[in-house]
Amino acid sequence: MRNEAFAISLDFTWKVARGGHHWVEESGKRYLCSVDAVEKPDWPGLFNRYQRVYRPLEERTGLFREFAKLKSTEKQILDFADRYGLLDDTSNVEVRTAFGRRQVRGESLEHWRKAIQALKTTVTLWDAISTNRNEKLLDLREALRSARLPLLVHQRFHVDDSDPAMAALSIIQTVTDEKLQRHVVIRLIFSDVGPGLHLSLQPQSLLGAVWQQFAASLDGSKTFPKCAECGAPFEISHARKTGKRTDARFCNVRCRVNHSRGRQKQARRMHDAGRSEREIARELKTQLHVVKGWLGGS
Repeated sequence: MRNEAFAISLDFTWKVARGGHHWVEESGKRYLCSVDAVEKPDWPGLFNRYQRVYRPLEERTGLFREFAKLKSTEKQILDFADRYGLLDDTSNVEVRTAFGRRQVRGESLEHWRKAIQALKTTVTLWDAISTNRNEKLLDLREALRSARLPLLVHQRFHVDDSDPAMAALSIIQTVTDEKLQRHVVIRLIFSDVGPGLHLSLQPQSLLGAVWQQFAASLDGSKTFPKCAECGAPFEISHARKTGKRTDARFCNVRCRVNHSRGRQKQARRMHDAGRSEREIARELKTQLHVVKGWLGGS
């Protein structure tokens, strides 16, 4: 993937219910379903009108980190689903709707919690390796040693290796491989530059997309700073289509424009409060002529 011989499919799209989602309870379990699926009839083609389509791998290059940082509460899961959609497209549950009992697309709270914890664990381990936080890795190794694990498991995960990072790497490798095999497929796709075919990784769901992003971050030299406007992590790398320069501060053009407009409004408020142009420039850490331009446009 570093030399682009093995491409990540950026044309992967996912749907989000425009009406949002809500929790329903069936047989003692909590399920997350779209509001439209429960309140509107499933006439052919009607439901597609109530969905927003986006490209997760292109529009949210650090989405796997957003997912891994979720707390497994109903509120945080609901907020994430309202922004990015449900995790899979095959889960069905029978629930009560305005049109009687029917099968709808729904995902259990338990499913979400397991998915979050799996990615959270692997991302945390990788960050510990990347930042040389050996104390965390040592704690992990000791926890594994104290557990009643078969000898084969100790050997496979290098639990008794003198380097604690080996245990973490083994866990990352095993868990990530299993997730990729389940949620991502390898395909030949047409080249966008002349006639030809090339290999491509294609996620089959949003869950596959976040695991694919994580795997790609391991393979390449990627870091994920937070956007100075919205706080979302975004990719810094040499990747032609997804990575940004090392001096980038914003995840997309919209955030860069919104940040600039916010600073202009702040400068005008300070000016209306009697602050001088030099004071404003000093406090906002920008050049004097920029502040003059902002105030001149008010």
